[in-house]
Amino acid sequence: MSQRNVDFEMDRLIYAWRDDSPDNLYYLDLETGEIQLVNRTLEDVKDLTDEIELERNRYLYLPKPERDQVKNDLRDFMSTIEDQSLLRILEMAFESPHVYSSFLKILDKDESEKERLQEFIDSRSRMRVLQWLEANCINTDSMKTTED
Repeated sequence: MSQRNVDFEMDRLIYAWRDDSPDNLYYLDLETGEIQLVNRTLEDVKDLTDEIELERNRYLYLPKPERDQVKNDLRDFMSTIEDQSLLRILEMAFESPHVYSSFLKILDKDESEKERLQEFIDSRSRMRVLQWLEANCINTDSMKTTED
C-alpha cells in the first residue's frame, strides 16, 4: 500500500489521541486533515456520524489510549527521578482515580520536574501517533505543528 499525503496538524492530533474520555471519539479526515470530534451532546452529531458511515474510506478512527498506558508512562518517568522523597510521594498518586492529575498536583512544587513530566508524556504520545500514522500509511512529511 502506498503512502497517503494528508495535511494535518500534529498538535491537534496528539491532543485528540490523549483524550481518554469515553464520550469523545475522534476521526482524522483523510481529505482535509481535520480532526472530527464525535460526541453525543453535539448538535450536529447525527449529520457527522452519517457522513462518517457513508464515507468510511475518508475517515480514520483515532484509537483510545490503552487503559494502563498513562500509568506505565508515569512509572517510566519515575525511573528518571533521583529524589527518593519525591518518589515516595509520587507513588501515592497511583491510589488516585486520576493518576496523571495527581502527579501534576504533586509536582506543582517543582516546576522543572513538572515541565519535564509534560515533555516526557508529550514525547511518548508523539511517538505513538507517529507509529499509528505509519501503520495507516500516512505520510508525516506534510504535517504541521503549532509553530508552522
